[in-house]
Amino acid sequence: MTVVTTVNINYAASGVDEIILVNSTGGPITITIPGIHITGKRYIIKDRNGTANTNNITITSGDGDSFDNGINHVLNVSFQSAMIHSDGSNWFLL
Repeated sequence: MTVVTTVNINYAASGVDEIILVNSTGGPITITIPGIHITGKRYIIKDRNGTANTNNITITSGDGDSFDNGINHVLNVSFQSAMIHSDGSNWFLL
């Protein structure tokens, strides 16, 4: 069973989260993924309400790791999503 979490405030993802649906109608939101890497772990983060164009959703890592050479990844297009994958040491945007 896929674990789906819906948030409307800043959120620290857990190791059991898989899909995070973000409602940013109330303002910008930051999603922090864990600094502990599990090989093969993936997160899908999605702008649920289509408001990322005005209230950006920032994805950051708890250990300061970068995503494809960027410290943060920002969702700034309505209904945009990002899939993030760990190889056990690094996070990659897919």
